[in-house]
Amino acid sequence: MRQRKSGNRHGNNTESNPSTKREGSKNETNGSWWGLLKYSLLLLVPGFLNHAALYREDVALRPQGELYDIGWKQKLFMACLGHGPPTVILDAPTGKSSDVWALVAPQIAKVAKVCFYDRAGLGFSQRPLVNWSDPEQAKRGKLSTSERMAEDFQRLFTESSDQPKPFILVGAELGAVNARFYTQMFENNVASLILINPLVEGMFGDDWTRLWFEQYVLSQQVLQFSAATGITRLALILGLMKVPLQHKLLPANVTMRQKYLLCKPGHLSSGVDEFFFANESLAQMRMLRKIKPFPQSVDVSIISSAVYDDKLEGNLQKVWSRAQDQISNVLHPGSEKIPLSGNVQSALLQHSEVIVKVITKHVSKWRQKQHKPKSS
Repeated sequence: MRQRKSGNRHGNNTESNPSTKREGSKNETNGSWWGLLKYSLLLLVPGFLNHAALYREDVALRPQGELYDIGWKQKLFMACLGHGPPTVILDAPTGKSSDVWALVAPQIAKVAKVCFYDRAGLGFSQRPLVNWSDPEQAKRGKLSTSERMAEDFQRLFTESSDQPKPFILVGAELGAVNARFYTQMFENNVASLILINPLVEGMFGDDWTRLWFEQYVLSQQVLQFSAATGITRLALILGLMKVPLQHKLLPANVTMRQKYLLCKPGHLSSGVDEFFFANESLAQMRMLRKIKPFPQSVDVSIISSAVYDDKLEGNLQKVWSRAQDQISNVLHPGSEKIPLSGNVQSALLQHSEVIVKVITKHVSKWRQKQHKPKSS
């Protein structure tokens, strides 16, 4: 009997083991799910905090200027200084806000009216609401391409705000493509064209296309993801990341706005689109040139940096150099060519005085023409 009882006790212990194991396994599963939930929340918190901060900063950091309704429930930010005519209009590089002109615009305002704006979705301008069921919207140019940007430009400067003409257009990189496109479409509105490091038709061969998408488009996409998840804000707070515009003369509010825009996914998303469709914009420019010649009445100056990017290999630098030669010698023969030292990314800040000088010369040239007596 004792042995039987002892055996029963032993048997009972054996039977209880599976239950204990199941209970332990259940606790481990619950613990792993709880741990996963905690880590997920930790990953989401920076994104939520960044989103909340953007709402406050949008009001506090908005530059002087106005949002102009250009139709289709879309508003673009624009600011103007000085008095015209003429009106100098500054169009920023690919994916950049109008803050890039911070050292140029105040100097131009001393001699003429100068306006700068943010293209759709960039800076403080709104992204367009797309409604393809609207037949009028369906007729418009493709989003984030020069055709569409030239339409927006025309509505902003001649309909929504009615700036004094003629215009002296100053465009950098993709902004230069837009300026050329607009000039060919609305030549009577434009007196002069100043192209700073313009992207040029034909430069997107295999090597440059690979570089463009694998380096520049990808880096913009990474920035967009980092902003959306709040990583960028943490990196800026910890000093692990710097703003793209660096110059000792830049006002503090411009630096603060640059930090804000680096944390703004919508701004960066529009930048991705501009980089992604840059070659399509150039294809549109090429097609327009075949349909309509460039107006001979418009004076052109081309300002080109020695290299596109200091890190590029020699063969890619040659692609850049050939493109700059092509636009000055073939596409716009007889244009003034001004070489700059350094790379494209630093040109607007490092060489702001040279750029101001070229623009001022065009303003003076236009005014001299107005004072010349007309031949009978």
